Amino acid sequence: MSTHPAQEPLTMPSRSLGPDHLAVSPIGIGCMGMTWAYGKTDRSESIATIYRALDLGVTLFDTVQSELSLWTRDVLMEILPFCRQHDIGFLAFSPLGRGFLTGRYDQATSFAKDDFRSVLPRFQPDALKANVRIVDSVKELAARREATPAQIALAWVLAQGEHVVAIPGASKRKHLEENLGGAFVQLTEDELTWLDQVPAAAGGRY
Repeated sequence: MSTHPAQEPLTMPSRSLGPDHLAVSPIGIGCMGMTWAYGKTDRSESIATIYRALDLGVTLFDTVQSELSLWTRDVLMEILPFCRQHDIGFLAFSPLGRGFLTGRYDQATSFAKDDFRSVLPRFQPDALKANVRIVDSVKELAARREATPAQIALAWVLAQGEHVVAIPGASKRKHLEENLGGAFVQLTEDELTWLDQVPAAAGGRY
């Protein structure tokens, strides 16, 4: 496991969103997967995860958002610069590529019918085979930094600007704690350049 876990005592850093400078934790939690999309979930564990997030200093739980991750970078050209110019906070959902950038899945992975990834183009066999190249690059850097792939992927999202906040979904406490550790990983310019050069994802988002 990572050398950057989120454990007590912990003071989460914060970022300011919008002209009113709303202070929020740089990594929030997306709660959609607790009730929908990823198959059967454990309600009591999901509730415990929310309480655990509060204990660890998380102050942002779901909201209006746009997708941004190492395999969905469409917003980098126009939307993010616009948000930066106009002092608008950007909330990045699916910063872990619907779990793929955690490194827990590979080209042999199949998903249950009640998991909506089973019908997404990027999770079909041919696309998965191609997209493994992206997560392999993330794993390689994670090993060098003694972090997890999820933490590297989240650190890349946060490095896109102080107005960016990531909202990775988590329905388990161990994943929540791992994700929050990404707020403490500072990538170098060389590391960011290296990640920027990973190939684009194969397959459409939906």
